[in-house]
Amino acid sequence: MEVIELQPLSEAEKNRGNGNFLLELFQGNLAQNGRNRRATNKDFSIGNQVMSGEYTEPLKQAEQRARDWRRQYLRNIVERNVPEKFDVRKSGMLSRLLELLAFRTGQLLSVTDLAGRLGAHRITVERYLTYLKRVYIIRLLPTWDSNYTKHLVKSPKILFVDSGLAATLVRLAVQDWKKNWIFFGHLLKSLVVQ
Repeated sequence: MEVIELQPLSEAEKNRGNGNFLLELFQGNLAQNGRNRRATNKDFSIGNQVMSGEYTEPLKQAEQRARDWRRQYLRNIVERNVPEKFDVRKSGMLSRLLELLAFRTGQLLSVTDLAGRLGAHRITVERYLTYLKRVYIIRLLPTWDSNYTKHLVKSPKILFVDSGLAATLVRLAVQDWKKNWIFFGHLLKSLVVQ
């Protein structure tokens, strides 16, 4: 049996384009205001790209409605779809873990620190992280090192599969991205990896 893992839409798929967002970014074709100098779509901006995320349903809706959709999606993941085999007993703790992870997206993962902040055992947090990976909320990006042994022992970076989910969890709106540019850079990592 073959299992095909479906991912959210890429930027090229969202814009029905040829997928050269990073090329445009690196060639300096994005103006200071975040708009593509060559784009004909007036809604294109780096802030919109990152904050809107990659799931199709919220892309069809106004910003507030899209944020409501993302909150409901996460609520369903936390409260309704939690399988017993992951032994997720406390949906409140899973919700707090999701928020902590959203604030740390694009950064190194420290399971011990997360466990301490949640007042939970490390094994519990690892089990919850496994669940969140299986339902495609987060992904772990392994570090790269030419020394394979170092690659195995270094901490991975935590990334959200959909940057819009992380933005919603930290209550960051499109117009806020210039004020919170450091955190915005972490969200951008999730978008780029997607």
